[in-house]
Amino acid sequence: MWISEVAFRAPENAHNGYGADRVETISHQDLDSFLQDFYAPANALLTVSGSFDRAYVVEQIYEAFAGIDKPLASAGPVLTAEPDLTEDRLLRRHDPHAPHPATAIAFRAPSATGLTRELLATTMLADNLVDDPLGRLDRRLGPSTGVTDLGSYVGLFANPFGGRAPLPWIVEALHSSTLTADQLVAEIRDELTAIAQAGPTQDEVNHTARRTAAQMWRAQDQTLGRLLLLGAVELLHGTCETALNLPAQILTITPDEVRAAASFLAQQHVAVLTLEEKQ
Repeated sequence: MWISEVAFRAPENAHNGYGADRVETISHQDLDSFLQDFYAPANALLTVSGSFDRAYVVEQIYEAFAGIDKPLASAGPVLTAEPDLTEDRLLRRHDPHAPHPATAIAFRAPSATGLTRELLATTMLADNLVDDPLGRLDRRLGPSTGVTDLGSYVGLFANPFGGRAPLPWIVEALHSSTLTADQLVAEIRDELTAIAQAGPTQDEVNHTARRTAAQMWRAQDQTLGRLLLLGAVELLHGTCETALNLPAQILTITPDEVRAAASFLAQQHVAVLTLEEKQ
């Protein structure tokens, strides 16, 4: 979660995902104001799934929430816009228990509102780069380079559909001390540039799309997974009806759209977090 500190500047985006770093400093007045503004029922979304009597559920909702002060007050849209980074930024952390170094590099996913094709293409690009042993970065950064494990995903919690823009596009690696963060960033930029120039092949896109869509359908097949997805998409974008169609949309993403996503990322400055091993 430390990557947020270096990837963003606004407090709403730069905290560690849980807000634990502010617990010791927030005042009682600030806490009360936040609760009054954002925890009114009008700012909450209750998602119910299963076999139930709708009238009974509505009755229970009113019983639970109607007595809360200002139940219809809305805080309005949440503003999370961030200026682009003007230079590469680095944050070093030390962990005496770390057996070897780790590095996370954060780019910015497209900031358009909603579940756009640009966001889906950027998600596809992350899966195309890291898909051991077939991913482009898996092949480029094999064991001979000192990299032992790779990951690539969109969003702090690896859920591109569970957060508002700006969303980080993250590559993380476990590696030996012989590979520096600068070298890792250079390798990732080179691979993004190669994709931006020549694009992925249709076979690459088909393979990645089928795998990604299958994972999404599998998650939706679980009642809780489907419930959380519908609730998140409705809360963030107001379009829950589009959520269940995301796997089918993934299957229509083209090589040109993935190439455009790579071009968008390759031109950016990045935020780098290094976790250094014990001495």
